[in-house]
Amino acid sequence: MKPQAPRHTGLLIAFLSMAASAVAFRRGVQATSAAEQKITMQELKEKLEKLEKEVADLRRQLEQLRPAMQGFVLPGSRGPFTPRRSVPPNWNRFELNGMEYYLVPVEKPPSGRKP
Repeated sequence: MKPQAPRHTGLLIAFLSMAASAVAFRRGVQATSAAEQKITMQELKEKLEKLEKEVADLRRQLEQLRPAMQGFVLPGSRGPFTPRRSVPPNWNRFELNGMEYYLVPVEKPPSGRKP
């Protein structure tokens, strides 16, 4: 039994060393984390205040721009193209999804055929 005693003692010492290191590391990490959390909370509060001011400024600018945008019309909001006068006879009218469009030939078709 004597040869096994040093072996068990060595394992016990190794285990206790690892446990003590883990406890010390955890306490150090917790202390660091608490300090870092205070700094992080302060940084987050400052960032929140900065963003709130920026949002207030942007809302103020938007209120100033709204009156100027009252008469603004988007380019595609007038509806489909409707010619004011008759189109040339070689333009072909088509309709797709309720909108009409015209196929305009670039050159004359041979022998008077429609494209």
